[in-house]
Amino acid sequence: MNPTENQLARFKTENEMLKLSVYNHTDACRRIKIERTDLQDRLEDAKNKSEQNKLFGNDVAESLTRNLKEAQAKKELEEHDFKNQINSLLRKIEQLENTITEERAAKKVEMELKDEKIRVLQNKVDSMEEVYQNVLADSFDNLGQEVNNLQVEFEDEALDYLNKYGSMLLDMGLSPAALKAEFSNIKGRVRL
Repeated sequence: MNPTENQLARFKTENEMLKLSVYNHTDACRRIKIERTDLQDRLEDAKNKSEQNKLFGNDVAESLTRNLKEAQAKKELEEHDFKNQINSLLRKIEQLENTITEERAAKKVEMELKDEKIRVLQNKVDSMEEVYQNVLADSFDNLGQEVNNLQVEFEDEALDYLNKYGSMLLDMGLSPAALKAEFSNIKGRVRL
């Protein structure tokens, strides 16, 4: 082989090696370009997701802030309502206590008036009882006197009857002495 052919073969080999090197570099560049595009796409997706997450986070934060403010306003309103209810109940309690105090005072006055009426009536009853006892005692005395007078009158009439009709009583089988004894027994039991 001559030097020219050697050189040509060497050039061919170098050319093939350069082609292979260019192909490898081109393939590496193509892969790097694909990877770069893929990384750019992923970076863009990450940026979009980050932006969406940031927007979502902002929306969530705004929603939570809004909900918190609404809950706080509702709580303040409820607290205001409860304070009003408590104040209203305290006023009612005060009114009831005043009413109870007034009713107790009125009841006390009423009870004092009733007690006074009862004392007056009791005094009248005591006075009437005393009068009634006196009237009753006088009536019993008068009645006893009248009964004694009637008894004496009856005894006299009975003795007159026995004396007057003694013989007729004997005819009827009654003894005037037995009747006088019986009459004496009755007289002893009846005497007041």
